[in-house]
Amino acid sequence: MFVRADRLLAGARSPFRPKHIISFYWDEFVPHLEVFDHAECKVMEQPLSWIEMSVSERKKCVGRFDDDGYHPCPAGAIVGTFDQCPACASPWIPIQECIFEPRCNGDMCDCDFCRKKHLVYAVFAGDAVKIGLTGSSRLRTRGIEQGADAIAPLIVCEGRLEARRMEREISRVLRLTQQTSSAAISRRFLPSPPRSRIEISHRRILTELERRRYAVVDEIHHLDAYPIVRRLDSPLRPLPTAGEHSGNVLGMKGGHMLYEDARTGEPRVLEVADLPGRFIEPPRERDNRGQEDAL
Repeated sequence: MFVRADRLLAGARSPFRPKHIISFYWDEFVPHLEVFDHAECKVMEQPLSWIEMSVSERKKCVGRFDDDGYHPCPAGAIVGTFDQCPACASPWIPIQECIFEPRCNGDMCDCDFCRKKHLVYAVFAGDAVKIGLTGSSRLRTRGIEQGADAIAPLIVCEGRLEARRMEREISRVLRLTQQTSSAAISRRFLPSPPRSRIEISHRRILTELERRRYAVVDEIHHLDAYPIVRRLDSPLRPLPTAGEHSGNVLGMKGGHMLYEDARTGEPRVLEVADLPGRFIEPPRERDNRGQEDAL
């Protein structure tokens, strides 16, 4: 295959290196996407008002933060289910699988993460209700991370293993799922239900648990300050994360972004919570290469 010399030289001189996405998080209702810029060797904030990026399929460990700042993964480990490799995650959780299936309340491995108080909660998103668990200090943040319209603590537990067992039990008793369905995600940017409808659903849950003599928490947090400038009229499923994404951001809710495609003007949904670990670079140039090659 013949490649023009000027393009080879231009590629050799290019100083650009892909940026590694290391974190996506919410500070109340303000979303943040952080990248590690290898060229500058520093952590930077990636703007979320307009996106223009090509996202890699591969994911590598996001490294770790400590009191001395950010440390890239020394092994450059390939990751899948988790954003961190076991070595980089070990300072906060010795066994990563315990995030989903805890083996103890922190007493076997001396893990503060599993030992602290947890809550079993109900999250309300549109017409869907889901049961989950989280650390007692993260309830509101957890609701925002999940794109909930409201979140309600139900039962206080002494540790993560106890909370996981209670989560399963409450899910079975109430016949409510512990997973967010793809259908519920596709409705994320539809208009939210009125508070009164959510509160009626919440009261039914409490009544059923009290009837069964559970010691419940009667409290609900409405979450309605997401940065959304446009709502959808019909459900829209997220695009594959890997690939090219360009356009004006219309809203952020939970782990998802709604944007207006720069080429078509159509709304698109991207799972930004799936970005950490991946690499981003500018989209491929759309120029007159076809005409150049014909000369």
